[in-house]
Amino acid sequence: MGDWTMKMFKKYLVFNLTSIDRLLISWLPLILAFAYSFAGIKKIQEFIKKVLWTITTVLVFFLAGIAVGLMTWTSDGGDSVLLPEYLKYQPIKYYWSFFIVLGIISPAIPTIISYLKKSNSSSDEIIDN
Repeated sequence: MGDWTMKMFKKYLVFNLTSIDRLLISWLPLILAFAYSFAGIKKIQEFIKKVLWTITTVLVFFLAGIAVGLMTWTSDGGDSVLLPEYLKYQPIKYYWSFFIVLGIISPAIPTIISYLKKSNSSSDEIIDN
């Protein structure tokens, strides 16, 4: 990624994926399977559509993280003042975790809301009877 940003924007993004980032990415299919099965999605076509949509949003938020990084990252993270100005360091340790979690949560919000509405309507029917 650093080489690509250097060619396009004349900035080399130096980033570090933490172990949480690696776990979120590697366990993403299992996280989605549990979340969507818990929400009551039983049809395989709907499940596949939700998983592909979530993976797409994770990639979109990752690209948004790159865009934000190009605009906001500084050269302050370097160990030496002799390093070139085009090297840009991520501002916080869990920078990428924030964007990955946003990508996972954003498509799940409508599913969670519909699940909560469904559970509230079923509890209202029990109370009315």
